[in-house]
Amino acid sequence: MPLAFLDLPARIEQDLRSVGIERFGDCVRLPRDGTARRTDPRLLACLDRALGKRADPRLPYTPPPIFERRLSLPGEIGDTETLLIAAERLLLELSGYLQTRAGGVQTLEWHLAHRRGPATRLVLELVAPSRDAAHLLLLLRERLARVALVEAVVYLGIRARHILPLAPSSPDLYGEQGVAGGDWRALVERLRSRLGREAVQGLALAADHRPERAWRICALGESAAEASLHYPRRPLWLLNPPQMLQSVTGVPWLDGKLHLARGPERIESGWWDGNDIARDYFEALHPSGACYWIYRELRERRDWYLHGVFA
Repeated sequence: MPLAFLDLPARIEQDLRSVGIERFGDCVRLPRDGTARRTDPRLLACLDRALGKRADPRLPYTPPPIFERRLSLPGEIGDTETLLIAAERLLLELSGYLQTRAGGVQTLEWHLAHRRGPATRLVLELVAPSRDAAHLLLLLRERLARVALVEAVVYLGIRARHILPLAPSSPDLYGEQGVAGGDWRALVERLRSRLGREAVQGLALAADHRPERAWRICALGESAAEASLHYPRRPLWLLNPPQMLQSVTGVPWLDGKLHLARGPERIESGWWDGNDIARDYFEALHPSGACYWIYRELRERRDWYLHGVFA
């Protein structure tokens, strides 16, 4: 083993080389008494630590708080598949780093540098923390599919700022990794990478009797327990805005006469915010068998409107 592995001070190492000592074995064969008289005491202390004769406490390895890597490419690359090969190498490093931290990432930043223009910055946002390199590569592939690079890429950069705790997943009885509950998260992440974050949102009930305000956008997986109102049967598809219907002798028509099967359900609400409504809602059957949710205005002209369609 070369002397450089002993981590000796430079002066001691130079003195040893000057008398022909080049390796660890050469130092061990030196007479101890003569070595103690003629050399720096730190040499014997170093040898004793290497041989286990003296305690050699070491500070435990602490990984850096963030992960940041940069990979120079062999040339200017403009096609996605070649970029993904380089990205996979960085993701494998990231996966190993996260393994040592017992954590995962929920936000991952990519920097695609160009020779002349500003770098292209991509941010991948996950529903739940992950350290699966294959999954992260799939999300990057989906994102790159909808990014038009202004010019070829000369190097790739990756950065993970916030490391979140992530318990290792256990295989089930049949050896399949993970749980079925994570499938929807992986699907959402792929859709967001392909369509954009704003295109994929969660929905929750809101405590408001007005149908168009009885829901809100929420974080995916968020519970809607705060909505304490109990509504009668509602359609899942509401028209925005409601469609005015024809009326024949006061009876609503939509390519035929509509039969009022259930109702009315009166909704008068919203006086406090200036968007008040006063309506009577009905479930209406069409001769074709379709079921609609319609209402009649209780003010002014008392027109009929189509507001929803039952599945």
